[in-house]
Amino acid sequence: MGIGRTGKTLKESEQFARQALEMALGRGGDQAAVKTDNGFEFYGGVSKGVERHTKVKTRIIANSLLELVDNADKIFIMGHKYSDLDSVGSSVGLTCAIRNLGKSAWAVCDYSTSLAKVLIDRFPHVDGEEPLFTEPADAMEELTDNSLLIICDTHNPLIIESKELYEKAKKVVVIDHHRKMVNYIDNAVIFHHEPYASSASEMVTEL
Repeated sequence: MGIGRTGKTLKESEQFARQALEMALGRGGDQAAVKTDNGFEFYGGVSKGVERHTKVKTRIIANSLLELVDNADKIFIMGHKYSDLDSVGSSVGLTCAIRNLGKSAWAVCDYSTSLAKVLIDRFPHVDGEEPLFTEPADAMEELTDNSLLIICDTHNPLIIESKELYEKAKKVVVIDHHRKMVNYIDNAVIFHHEPYASSASEMVTEL
């Protein structure tokens, strides 16, 4: 349930209500959300979530993502700061899938702060081949107006691997399974959010 209050006009209150409903669904449903000009309030949401994503929705998302990838010159995939196995795993999975389409793609990761070095080290750079990973600073130099940035395993702009890369990117896609937060990336061309999935890697595998 989504409720909008304190809007200056009926139209604004309706917009608040729609935002509240979207937020309630993004947090797993089974709750009411109230949106005012001061923020959100949540009530309920104590029952266990039930899987609700469908193959039809996944196929639609996959087709839309494929179109964006086809039209991009370079694709960069990154997760959150202090990247864990799911953040790196989902980024690597997408990078490899996109490269198999003949496109230039890299997983953006700050190796020095990553908590998944054991996974990253399993993909050593082979001479003569394009490295799978790139540092945020290097990605900043390569990013163009026609590039695509895909963010995995988070939708919170405060904890993404590189805020600078996100702010420079013209087209952004988000793939995440965490409960939706009030502070979320709101300018994504595709916002693939599935709180019933076990991980971002599961979502990438389905795509």
